[in-house]
Amino acid sequence: MIRGIGIDTVVIGDVEDLLKRMTKGSLARVFTEGELSAAQEKADPAEYLASRFAVKEAAFKAIAPRLADKGFDYRRIETKNNEAGSPYIYVDSFLQTVLDRAEITSLFVSITTTGNMATAFVVAES
Repeated sequence: MIRGIGIDTVVIGDVEDLLKRMTKGSLARVFTEGELSAAQEKADPAEYLASRFAVKEAAFKAIAPRLADKGFDYRRIETKNNEAGSPYIYVDSFLQTVLDRAEITSLFVSITTTGNMATAFVVAES
């Protein structure tokens, strides 16, 4: 059963500007160490991080309405890629606790980038 959906679009140029202005420590308050490392290996780090930020926002929109306190630290949401290259949301113990409270057993994510936009769609299911 679908428990929540979320969608978000991020302007890649905005993330590119942030990368020029922010220190690594500041970026670590938004992105995981894994996401920052993976971005450095990409031809376009801003596009990669914009898509990851869109996932964080979309996941928050899919999960938070199911929580009594309506919030959690979305910076704990980390997007990885499987062997085939498809994105997925890595569920650590922190996020598992949040999902359990929200009665969510699975998260599905899709990411697309076009032009100067990165969009993510997240479905939360039980």
